[in-house]
Amino acid sequence: MGAFCIQIVEGNPHLRSLLGWHLQQAGYTVCQSADLHQAREVFQQR
Repeated sequence: MGAFCIQIVEGNPHLRSLLGWHLQQAGYTVCQSADLHQAREVFQQR
């Protein structure tokens, strides 16, 4: 079974970074994308 990743899709880079930081501090692996197109690419690579 592969590693799980919480996908954050948010256009605001500051908010995306803040959410990612909090989730990482809670022990989660985080993938971040600025838009749906970028999120789809990340999803397909995993």
